[in-house]
Amino acid sequence: MEPQTPPSLPPRRWWRHWAFKTFGILLTLLILAIVAFYTIERALGERAWKVYEKKALANGVKLRIEDYETPAIADEENYATAPIFRKLLASAKERKEFEQQFALPAPSRNKLTYADAKPLDLTSWQQTFAEAGLIAHAGIDPAADILRALERMEGPLSEVRLASVRPKCHWPQSWGEGMTINLPYYGGLMSVGKALALRARALLASDRPEEALSELRHLIRLEQTLSSEPTLIPGLVRLAIWAQFLDICEQGLAANKWKPDHEKAIAKIASEINPLAAWKFSLSSERAFGNRVLDKLVKSRRGEIAEMMDSLAGRPSVPGMTLWYLMPRGWLRYNQVEYNEFLDLDLEDIDAVNGRVASGFSRTEALMTQQSAYPQTRIYHLFTQLLMPVTIQGSHRAFDAHSRMQALQILCAIAQYREAHGEVPQSLDVLAPEYLSAIPHDIMDGKPIRYHRKEDGGCAVWSIGVNRIDDGGARGKNTEPRVKAPDWVVELPPASGMH
Repeated sequence: MEPQTPPSLPPRRWWRHWAFKTFGILLTLLILAIVAFYTIERALGERAWKVYEKKALANGVKLRIEDYETPAIADEENYATAPIFRKLLASAKERKEFEQQFALPAPSRNKLTYADAKPLDLTSWQQTFAEAGLIAHAGIDPAADILRALERMEGPLSEVRLASVRPKCHWPQSWGEGMTINLPYYGGLMSVGKALALRARALLASDRPEEALSELRHLIRLEQTLSSEPTLIPGLVRLAIWAQFLDICEQGLAANKWKPDHEKAIAKIASEINPLAAWKFSLSSERAFGNRVLDKLVKSRRGEIAEMMDSLAGRPSVPGMTLWYLMPRGWLRYNQVEYNEFLDLDLEDIDAVNGRVASGFSRTEALMTQQSAYPQTRIYHLFTQLLMPVTIQGSHRAFDAHSRMQALQILCAIAQYREAHGEVPQSLDVLAPEYLSAIPHDIMDGKPIRYHRKEDGGCAVWSIGVNRIDDGGARGKNTEPRVKAPDWVVELPPASGMH
């Protein structure tokens, strides 16, 4: 029997062997390159942040939110521990009950807007209360109807007034919690503020200026309780309360409802409020809060980074994939450095002591505009693009509030001058020093604040606003926010019988 020949093997395909080997080498090199890229970027990012941090701390900058924690105070001195606020600081259910005590009905969309209404016109509110069933029907005196409807919250409001005599305030909060912090009391305080403001307006319309001024004092005391609260949110709440105070005071002057003693008291209150200083505090402490968030992001899982970034952006990233899963941690540090440097620029441009806003304040906006021209680099500028627009808009509102506080002092002085001389002055110079210690300057350019006496016997006071151009007291459209107007104008119409 002949031996069988084994079947021949196919020739070895050497090129396949080398292809697999080459692929393996390239894949290994790619993995090593990716690891090296992420490692180097993280190291560079950390180094950039450490360099900035060292320089900032040497200049006395507070970079940590814990630096803004305030010590607890005795309950009997603490506004926040007054009995009326216990529910506000308790469970969600009790907070809701607190807010319902001060809840005002929402006006219909077709109601008269403030820009179209006459000073202290409460017709719109009267109709709203009637539709909500809080008054039986709309009578001939809207202010009286409003006061009658607000009697239901007199008990809680009286407790708020009692709390005003407490000299200090410390809202119990741990700001070191970062983005997980719970801020339950701001909504409740805003509800209280709106109720006090509406009642003050109705009292003033009913020719009860002394009581109206008393309510305004409680409104300002409410705002002052947030003076040591860090971050932008309490700063924005304070701006909203100041706007209510200013509206009522301006409308009372326009309707000739205040007496000289009240005008002096209002001017004194306005002179003691420094929105520029308050806003600088908000910006500085917001930076510390942002650093807390970024520090946490750097140490978080990639999934947590994506979720938190989408939360900040207010919308989800690309479906099925997000750049946050791929972004090196070092880029978060680059964002952190840029975010802090942008805030440095804005803070440097606000002089709260001398009441000036440098012309360079708009430079952060210009830098952001340049960044927007290259959307492919957006991830490098995430935090400035997401957060700086809010701070810039808030800054403009603070500038306007500061200008309005100045204008209110001037209008109070003009009203007193008119009471003594029968007419408004030809220029503001005659007001100092009898009615004003000094004529305020425009915070936007340092020049004397603008003034114009009208032929009908009224007058206007204005700041040149964000565009830094004197548009002659142009108000702009009533449908636009006041801060976007060409000039920030406050007017005093002619007194009845004087034009």
